[in-house]
Amino acid sequence: MLLTDLCLSCLLHSGGFCTFIHKQTHHCVVHQSKLSHIFTSHICLAAAPEVLQSGEQTSHPGVTVTLGCSMAPGFSMSSYTMLWYRQTLYGTPIEYLTNEFEKVVGRFQSFLDASNNNFSLEITKLLLNDSGTYYCAASHILLSTFDVKLVHCANYEAHFGQGTKLTVLEYNVTAPTVKILPPSSKECKNKKKTLVCVASGFYPDHVSVFWQIDEVTETNGVATDNNAVRKNESYSITSRLRVSAKDWRSRTFTCTVTFFNGTDYKQYSDSLKEETLSFCCEKTMQQPKPPSIV
Repeated sequence: MLLTDLCLSCLLHSGGFCTFIHKQTHHCVVHQSKLSHIFTSHICLAAAPEVLQSGEQTSHPGVTVTLGCSMAPGFSMSSYTMLWYRQTLYGTPIEYLTNEFEKVVGRFQSFLDASNNNFSLEITKLLLNDSGTYYCAASHILLSTFDVKLVHCANYEAHFGQGTKLTVLEYNVTAPTVKILPPSSKECKNKKKTLVCVASGFYPDHVSVFWQIDEVTETNGVATDNNAVRKNESYSITSRLRVSAKDWRSRTFTCTVTFFNGTDYKQYSDSLKEETLSFCCEKTMQQPKPPSIV
């Protein structure tokens, strides 16, 4: 979405923030030293180009990897300036790395093949802290080294790909263990109940989670952690499914975790039937009350 691309572009280059003003204008506030610069950026109403990126990767320290970027049919890289960015951890600032004109920046080298709509990033002698999500972006203007950090906030939008996640492996690859926890005893009498899916013990954190009810994918009432949590040498992630009374009876609930092991995507699941869950609730509700003291 262009609105998101524009605001993200401002953040990427400056560490500032964007405020929505109206449908065609954004204010970007950029903090630089002790000064604040305010730029007004007008959104281009033309169709936004679609930037495509290669899939996630895992590798080892000291190795060289290449990340790929292309554009959807109907768009040409020759009409744009191509750039690379990186976010090392979820929620941390996204940093600018290089563009098609700078070519080599330390261990990072970009390669543009505009005739074939390909723009790649090569990272040599991988380090553990090279792990992160790498973003390819297309900008309408020609950049110079001097103005690259401010030009987007001033006048022009950049269009970003979905990102390529790279993990430089520190430990052995380990698949997740998946377990569905039934509703708490406090929810037994409620009209809605919450199932909790816990995936734990996996490494690296290349996972996604989805729910099914009677083998049909369910998205309503689903809340999944934004990112996996690391503890020692492994990760865990939690997803919750909130189910109404009408969707509760005689159903089978399945939580599936898709895990990328560096080569393939593997799925690991756990299921619970409503009969089992109802029994747990009934057992909790039927516990004898302690005798009253006369």
